[in-house]
Amino acid sequence: MPTRPRMRDLLEVIHRLTERDETLLMWLHHHQVLTGNQIATALFGSQRATQLRLATLRELGFVARVARYLGGPAATVGWTLGLNGARYAHAVLGLAPPRPSVLQQRNAAIATSPRLGHQLGVNEFFIRLHAYTRSHPAYALTAWWSEQQTAAEFPDVHPDAYGQWTAGGRTVGFFFEYESGRQHPPALITRLEDYRSAAETGTRLPILIWAPDATHEQALHQVLAPHAGGLFVATGLHDDEPAEAGLLPIGSPPGPRMRLADLPPLSAATAADALTATGRKPRLR
Repeated sequence: MPTRPRMRDLLEVIHRLTERDETLLMWLHHHQVLTGNQIATALFGSQRATQLRLATLRELGFVARVARYLGGPAATVGWTLGLNGARYAHAVLGLAPPRPSVLQQRNAAIATSPRLGHQLGVNEFFIRLHAYTRSHPAYALTAWWSEQQTAAEFPDVHPDAYGQWTAGGRTVGFFFEYESGRQHPPALITRLEDYRSAAETGTRLPILIWAPDATHEQALHQVLAPHAGGLFVATGLHDDEPAEAGLLPIGSPPGPRMRLADLPPLSAATAADALTATGRKPRLR
């Protein structure tokens, strides 16, 4: 029986990584899983180039492939960290090397999670923002934090992600909520109460809710408008380009639609809130 080739150590293959590969590995560490289409959109622009590079990275142990049926005629193919990819990310962050069994458990949990579709939806928003910057150099996605990173910095609120978007030297920060249409209104109202409590202690940032369609967006406004007082809450639609979408502030009556870059800017106070506990500025990676 032929034997399986041994996994080469990170130091034997790290020279094969490009800067683009390094960005991808850190994204997979923080944001768990990305589809091939998302990776192509954000980093390559070509499906063929993406497939070839992912095949190489998989052979070198940097990425692993997962497939899951999430509706539709075919399985959704996603990519997460392989052992060498996890070793690389841990080394960059100063963490202890990952144990193979722990990584296997992590990847199995990702592949079987009932929130896999939700996670891919959250990631899609930020992937499309990053892709937009490739053809619009005046724009930058200057922070993309996962749910876990955001919780560590803002323990009083529980958004799906935190982002910072810069356009023409003006930076906005926002908490991000991905709405699939299955969220129950009481849960959304409770989250707004958490945001209000945090705002009273100084964490006051816009809240962006990404709705699946116009019908759900209208329902969100009806349910949340009585509970959004004192907060800046706006909605957008999944199918819209995030950088150019017409965001609709929740209020009574609703305000005019606006672009992401037109959200209230980070002031000196809120920018300080967005720094990490060690004084490190939020980074995309």
